[in-house]
Formats: sequence, structure tokens, C-alpha cells
Amino acid sequence: MTDIIETQQDHVNLEEFGIAGPPGRGAYLHVKWAASEPTADGDISDTPNAWIGLCTDSNVAAPEDYTAYAWYQYKGAKGDTGAALEFSWNGTQLGVRQEGEETYTYVDVKGETGETGDTGTAGRGITSIARTTGDGTAGTTDTYTITYSDLTTSTFDVYNGADGVGLQFAWDGTQIGVRREGDASYTYVDLKGDTGDTGATGRGITSIARTSGDGTAGTTDTYTIAYSDSTTSTFNVYNGTDGVGLEFSWNGTQLGVRREGETTYTYVDVKGETGDTGDTGAVGRGITSIARTSGDGTAGTTDTYTITYSDSTTSTFNVYNGTDGQGAGDMLKSTYDTDNDGKVDAAEDSDKLGGWPRRFRSGSSIAGEPCSSAASTPSRCR
Repeated sequence: MTDIIETQQDHVNLEEFGIAGPPGRGAYLHVKWAASEPTADGDISDTPNAWIGLCTDSNVAAPEDYTAYAWYQYKGAKGDTGAALEFSWNGTQLGVRQEGEETYTYVDVKGETGETGDTGTAGRGITSIARTTGDGTAGTTDTYTITYSDLTTSTFDVYNGADGVGLQFAWDGTQIGVRREGDASYTYVDLKGDTGDTGATGRGITSIARTSGDGTAGTTDTYTIAYSDSTTSTFNVYNGTDGVGLEFSWNGTQLGVRREGETTYTYVDVKGETGDTGDTGAVGRGITSIARTSGDGTAGTTDTYTITYSDSTTSTFNVYNGTDGQGAGDMLKSTYDTDNDGKVDAAEDSDKLGGWPRRFRSGSSIAGEPCSSAASTPSRCR
């Protein structure tokens, strides 16, 4: 499609002098169309489409080279920004910008003045471009009218896209996900660099074993934790007389221990600080959980606790649940004062020397002898 713009020029009628001048050279506006921004000559045609290409030269025939045209999106993709096009004419160039932008991009649409020659066909330039139908409402089409210098006109339409949809983002730990607002799924792209240098050798737990005590109620047992770097640490477990079992918790770096029924754990470090950087070591093994896997804490029974490590292996240890203590802390008279004389049976010998009483009531006897001042054995009657 080619709109002819012939530049009318001041001229001298050389024929009056008997000399014919060369033919005048006019300027031509060529228009081509494309479904998308063209990348090859075969992408352009004379059928109106989403992209418009403008070219001005002095040739009557429109060029077939797509690079000879300045390309503009004539019809925006539905749902994009929705901004309309605005045009400006500075006398020699056509300016184009999206609605709301501050500056125009200008392209030449008026050819250079032709060489002097015979009077050519009057040129046709653009005097104005104005929106003559529509108001820019999203989802509608506005009509723009181009007025030429010969008072003729032509029109073209601009579709006003609907408001754009916002973006939503998500992070899965290694990638960022992007989706249009309202979409069901994200498209993820990498935002995390390559794996870093090998870190310091980790220190894992190889075993936890009771190394002191036998679980007797009312005593304290010592447990030793052996680590993969051959170091150890210990913690104590009191074997309660009330038969309350132990509960364990792992917070990621510390082992928590509490008696069954208590509200808080006492935490101890079972994971050391990161060592200095060195050669690649063996994969560390840490604790992921400690749970009672056998037993119910009944007094007089033994519960089994299973430790699960980060390498999916396990080990176990046992905790004896002590039986309830008898009595309330007092000595029973029926056991310790069997003769009901108010003295502990085992203490009665403290009042005797060699099996004889230290003092006797008046009139008592030893082996049939009266206790008197005339007794034959006064040393026994003091």
C-alpha cells in the first residue's frame, strides 16, 4: 500500500525559454503490514494487520525489504498494557508514543525537496493526525484520521487493550516462580548459583549408651554420646522412684530431656560448632528424632527409645521406670517397735552393758539377786 506525497515546489517554466527541464521528483509514503514485528521480507504484506510499517522515499514502487520500514505495533496484544498510541507532527516528522509517556519517537514521513525540473504533480504531505472516534476505553477501538496537505484524508484504527494483569511471585528455596495474577501455577527460574566449596567436616553422633548406673530407682545414670570425630559428651538421667519416664526433644542442634509430665525440657549441646575449612570429610550424621517406640511408662517396666539419625539409620536405648515407693516417709511401729515399749527394738541394747541393764527399778533382780546396798554384786546394780 502506498500513499503518494508529492512535494509541490516553486518552479520556473523552462518551456517558456524553449528548454524542457528534467521531471520533478516527489516523496512517497509507503505503508506495509505484518501480523507481528517482522524479521524477514516474507512477513510483510499490503493487508492491514497488528503491525504497521512506514517508509518514505522518492520511488513510486513500495520497497519489499522489511528493514526499509519503521515498524509500530498497530494493534496491541489483548490484555497487555492497554495504553493507546498518541501522535505528533513537528512539520517534517511523525512522532509516536504510548499514552502516558513523556516523549515522542519521531520518524521522517516527508521526503527531501526534489531537484528542480518540470513542474511535477503536487506533493501531498501530512498536516495532522487526530483521534476522531472513540475515547481510549479499554477493550474498544479508536479511529485516527490523517489529514494530508491536499485536503484528502485516510484513517487507521487503534485497539485499546484491557488493563494489564499483575504479577505474583513465589520462592521454592532455589528458584523464583512467576505467574500472572489469577493463574493456577508458577513458572520457575533459577536464582541460586552453583554449589559452593566443600564445607568443614561435619560431626555426627555414632552412639548413645549408658556408661554408669544400672537404672535402679532413686539413682542417677550417666549416658555417654560418642561423636564421629571420636569425642564424647555425657548427660545424666535420674531414675525416679515414682516411675515417671523420660521424654526427649530435638530442636535441630540440642537434645532436650525432661521427666514425663514436666512442661519444659533441659537442653544440652550435642552438636559442635562448625570446624575450620579442610579437606572433604565423611558425611556427618545428626539426630533427626528421639521417640519412645516400646513401652508405656508403667512403673516397674522398661521402655525402649529409638534415635533416628540423618542418614536414616537408628539405634536404641532403654529406660527403666522405677516402681512407686512404699509409705509416706515414716517408720512403721509394727516393724521397728514390736514390743510396743516406745523404743526401737534395735536401740534397746544401747541401755545394756554386756547384756546387763545399766539401771534397774527398785526391787528388780539379776539372776534372782535383789538389787540392794547389800547385794553381793553391787557393780551390777548402779
